[in-house]
Amino acid sequence: MTREETVANWYASILLFLISLTCLGLYALSKRRGEALRPWLAFAGFFLFLSADDGARIHERLGGFVRDMATASENAAPNFFDQVLFFTGSYSWLVFVLPVFTAVALYMLYWGRKHVTEEATREFVMMGVVCLAFAVCLDYFEGLVTKDTISVENWPIGKPAIEHFQRVIEEFLEMTAFLLVLRGLWVHALTKIQSVSRAD
Repeated sequence: MTREETVANWYASILLFLISLTCLGLYALSKRRGEALRPWLAFAGFFLFLSADDGARIHERLGGFVRDMATASENAAPNFFDQVLFFTGSYSWLVFVLPVFTAVALYMLYWGRKHVTEEATREFVMMGVVCLAFAVCLDYFEGLVTKDTISVENWPIGKPAIEHFQRVIEEFLEMTAFLLVLRGLWVHALTKIQSVSRAD
């Protein structure tokens, strides 16, 4: 479960792909209702990227690439990025990629608050966001341990065990988050389908 190429990782990728398909379906429903809510298309594309990312580790590689590019440039930027990375003390993707993901997620929540009226959908999505936030915090903690920013030598269990169980909990929280978001979107989709059926 803690390795990127396991069945659990493929399951998470499939969940994200299903969320993408659901967002695409919601766009089609909105278009049929004469609304054509285009953000659903953008959300579908974003979750499709996340689906590929979860299997190919794109955000980790992109974070490393941006870090290397920033610190290799011949200007004042290296000192700034070195200080940021040193202060963060964890994985570089959390510095360079996570802010973009966070901005997209905040826009989704803001937009959804205005266009999604089902209370159940809001509750499931918010529970998913909370689980995902905890998973990101655990990923940050893993980076601190892996990069020896914090010392775990005097802890009751060793570093390999800490990393293992941290990853198990993190992956479990991520899959739970994806399931909750998917469940919430399906509630919204079924409500829209019923309203379209009644209109017909």
